[in-house]
Amino acid sequence: MIAMKNSFQKPAWRHYKFDGNGSIKPKINNFPADFIRSSLGKRFVLACSDIDYLRSNIKSLISHEQSKCPLPLLIGIYLPFDELSLSESYINSIKALYSFKKTYFFIFYSERLSYVVKNLSGNDSEWDYQINYIRCARFILLTQIWQLNCLNLTGYTIKGAAAYITDLDTLTYGDYDQKVLKEFGDKSIILSWDGNKSPNKKFPIDLLGSSWVVNSNNKLCRHQLPSRIIKAGFSCFSPSKLSTYFLEIFEDCSIGRHGLEVEPLHMRLFNYYYGDQLSMIHSLHEIKSLFHLEYRDSIAWMDISKSSIANLSLEFSPDIYLLKGDKSKP
Repeated sequence: MIAMKNSFQKPAWRHYKFDGNGSIKPKINNFPADFIRSSLGKRFVLACSDIDYLRSNIKSLISHEQSKCPLPLLIGIYLPFDELSLSESYINSIKALYSFKKTYFFIFYSERLSYVVKNLSGNDSEWDYQINYIRCARFILLTQIWQLNCLNLTGYTIKGAAAYITDLDTLTYGDYDQKVLKEFGDKSIILSWDGNKSPNKKFPIDLLGSSWVVNSNNKLCRHQLPSRIIKAGFSCFSPSKLSTYFLEIFEDCSIGRHGLEVEPLHMRLFNYYYGDQLSMIHSLHEIKSLFHLEYRDSIAWMDISKSSIANLSLEFSPDIYLLKGDKSKP
């Protein structure tokens, strides 16, 4: 007689009534005092990381320090809640090793997320939850940072105030802000996409990943997921009405807010590897539908396979080099 296997059991942390459900909105700690209500908060670069990834990518911070780009680089360091008491010592230990002039640090955390991660089984799930949370948090933290600096969240174009969101592991060479001001100063948002990866060369217009191509007199449909075409490693937002709507919808999609917080954490997009990019696509479809004129006139797109401002390759001598997307690197 063949023994019957035990049926699969849903782990406790994935039940709807599990105490880990709820808000995982990132909270800020140890924000640099010289940023608050100062000119630094009007134009800056924001990147986020955990402490280990930050320590292994100090070269990226050094490249910004040595570059011609004058913008302050603001680094958000994610800490699990039970390590929060160490936040000041972590920051001071990095400052003690390097004489940064343009780089500033703060801590962010989520007590609820830390509680859930403690109940996960296996490093793989912990990695998914924490690393992908960090990727999404950089967009969600932006409005809080503007509010700390008392900026009017509806009153600017990129010329007046701007925050660049980048990956931590980038190398900075030139003053990309000056080029952006000259080319896109009247816009509210700049987003990036990979034209080499997209079958649809009108992707910024229609946000579709599919396109018809003619091959040997046959019409074939080529497809790529839109969430793989849009890129989260370089973007720019002004404190504006359009940016605020985009960032609020992004938060809804990625980590949930208000009514969506009742859903279990495993049903939210932030724990998916492309969750930040998928949340961007969902947000843009909403913006495109509700504010079609603003979508057309106030959002600029940068093809990071061809741009000399930000690029996935050094071939175009970009001011900021996005290493993570360079397939020529190991």
